[in-house]
Amino acid sequence: MESNDNVPPLVERAPEFVFVSEQDQSSVRSHAMREHWKQRHHTRELKRRKSLSHSHVQRPLRPNTSQHSSGSISTTSRASHSSSASPTKPSTPPAADAVSNGAQDSASGILGGLFSALGSGVMLNGGGIPAQLFEGVNRALACGRLDPFDAFPVRLTSEHHKLLHHWLSKYAAMMFEDLPSATFNPMRDVWFPLDLSNAASFNAVMAHSAAHLAHMQGIQDSEEALKFKMEAVRIVTLWMNNSERALSDDAFAAVLRLLTYERYWGTETEWKIHRYGLSKMVAARGGITALEGNWRLALAIFLVLLMSKPTWFDSSNHIWELSKTDASEPEHPILGHAENVLKVRSLWLISFIQDLRTFMETPSAQLTQYPNIQAAMAILVADFRQSAQDAGLGGNDVFTTHEFSRVACMFFICVLLQSVSQPSTPSPGGWDSVMSDATENADSLLIVDNVLSESGIPWQTAGPEELYSTLFHGVYDLPDKANKMEYVLNLTSVLGQTSSEARRGVSKCLLHILYPNQANPSMVYRGDNWTPDSLLSSIHGL
Repeated sequence: MESNDNVPPLVERAPEFVFVSEQDQSSVRSHAMREHWKQRHHTRELKRRKSLSHSHVQRPLRPNTSQHSSGSISTTSRASHSSSASPTKPSTPPAADAVSNGAQDSASGILGGLFSALGSGVMLNGGGIPAQLFEGVNRALACGRLDPFDAFPVRLTSEHHKLLHHWLSKYAAMMFEDLPSATFNPMRDVWFPLDLSNAASFNAVMAHSAAHLAHMQGIQDSEEALKFKMEAVRIVTLWMNNSERALSDDAFAAVLRLLTYERYWGTETEWKIHRYGLSKMVAARGGITALEGNWRLALAIFLVLLMSKPTWFDSSNHIWELSKTDASEPEHPILGHAENVLKVRSLWLISFIQDLRTFMETPSAQLTQYPNIQAAMAILVADFRQSAQDAGLGGNDVFTTHEFSRVACMFFICVLLQSVSQPSTPSPGGWDSVMSDATENADSLLIVDNVLSESGIPWQTAGPEELYSTLFHGVYDLPDKANKMEYVLNLTSVLGQTSSEARRGVSKCLLHILYPNQANPSMVYRGDNWTPDSLLSSIHGL
């Protein structure tokens, strides 16, 4: 007896049996084998069709982290979208640390998958991602479903999609190029995991992206940016009124991003308000040591707390802590570890390059009032171009004394120019104090111009090293001279410990800003259109 082949195709049923009329054994075996191969083919076809039907079902993407971490990122996504705006399950601060760290590590893993989809092949230390991602930037960022993996802390709209695409493009080299996974990448390893860890941070970075996009389109005040900023502030305000959320990692990450927004698109007064609030939060949490469980937050907050003004060209900042060549403070929670020093410097480099975009708004045409400073800038431009040619011919990438002199001279003029161009906001001394400071700073540029004039020929013929000697070792009176010079030397040392790519890019941007177009002094010389945005999109890190 053999199974009946009158069964509907591709439907599994219990076997049925029939009598075989053949008399000889050979015919019976032949009939049995035919039925056997029919049944085998039927089974294979059934499996193939089942496999095809399953392949059309989109499998959910899950970061390769602990069950606790995965749960927290899911909770973050949904809870952040709700009216409560609570990114994680309420808990005491220590538990909040663990949840937020898990969310950030999950975000880090999600980003690793995203970068892999974009062609970089980068995988993060924060967790692996299954190879279930779309191919290429268009499929990753322009597909029908804006958030196919439920990875973001808010439900994405087309507006989010546009701004996210712009934000990723702004850091193109660090985001999309195939960089070694072991290399520290400040955007990939710190900022993006923090940005995706909660709804408030994400809204703040969307505000930043909207403001930058509007700026590129010639729009000064972006309503879109303001909308996202106010949403971030609303969520943070809710957290601050909740004792269990006020000192959570999510709250710290959100305040950090609001600080970033105010630094570049707001006012110094608003920046100082957030900066003061952050310092109070750190103190209430137990100091920077209490953040060691979340290394991303610890590094980013430590860097921000080095600033007393929202620009690295202000000599009141504490840049000297980053200028040390090794971990010379073994007891320090951050600087006691050599790898942390390198990571903070890398974060500083991105922050400093972003500063250059703001510095472009400085009225550098004021330098045309000082002919000797202009002549000094011309010498630095010529020397930089020669050095760039030498580097192209296989020159030395070491930070030489010659390059140190050139960079220090540039930074010195920048610090003086920044002090002249600071916005006139009331200080503890009132408006009279502000006007007095402005006059004093303007006199500083005039003093330096006169010093260069009186020094005569040597610095005009010997290049940057002689110019450096005139500015830093010459005998002349300058308001707050010792502090400004020490700050400039420390700033130069920090830049000197970055890559030659970073040093050349920063120098190129500054010289384009400082050296005016002689045909039209009101226009800043752009040369080959190199801007801080060009540098940010091409730089690979420290």
